[in-house]
Amino acid sequence: MATAASPEAPIWIEINGRRRTCWSATPVDLETLVRGYLLTSGYIETLEQLQALDVLTQPAGCLGARVAVPEVNVTRVAQEQRHMREEGCGALHFVLCEPHALRRPRRLPPPPTEVLKDAFRTLFKATDAAYPDGGMHAAAVWTGNDLLPPAFDVGRHNTVDRALGAALGHVPLDRAGLLLSSRVSGAIALKAAKAGIAFLATRSIPTSLAAQVADCASLPIVTRGGRREDEEDNAS
Repeated sequence: MATAASPEAPIWIEINGRRRTCWSATPVDLETLVRGYLLTSGYIETLEQLQALDVLTQPAGCLGARVAVPEVNVTRVAQEQRHMREEGCGALHFVLCEPHALRRPRRLPPPPTEVLKDAFRTLFKATDAAYPDGGMHAAAVWTGNDLLPPAFDVGRHNTVDRALGAALGHVPLDRAGLLLSSRVSGAIALKAAKAGIAFLATRSIPTSLAAQVADCASLPIVTRGGRREDEEDNAS
């Protein structure tokens, strides 16, 4: 008896001639995923800084990308990662060691509750239509007027990269929000803060680490599909 399976494959990225990361993702539209990863990891801040991007397919279904970005950005990210690893602070690096690094202008407030709930209905309806067997996470950028086409992936972090990678260069991210089907982890809050997105919204709740990162970055998180985290606290 055949079982439904969510599509997943190994992915790697080579940056300026050096293999930097390997993980797994849904094996579609790798270019958008890579653009978003570079943005949310700090390798680029604008689309113009992405100097080259070549997608490669290897035997056995492995997918990879070779990219070129400013070397000064690669050095900065490597130093940051080394510090986080050696000091053991992880994402708390931006709370404890470098509290101003994530602060960006965020020029779009979250929409009213009913508008946000409608946007979430659209997001989940699109997810069900694209993947009726389930097993996929989704994310979509809110522009202030409407929802951009959602991004889907087996990995919740990958949906963040895909949605932001698609919007990069087309939508001012400081005037856009990001809707998520998953809870907001510390890593997701860090990705959103680095990308400069104006707010996050989730049908779930953030982790305690995500709340610390978001607070440091002055990044609003709207929980339960339309209520701010502080409103949840007051209601409990």
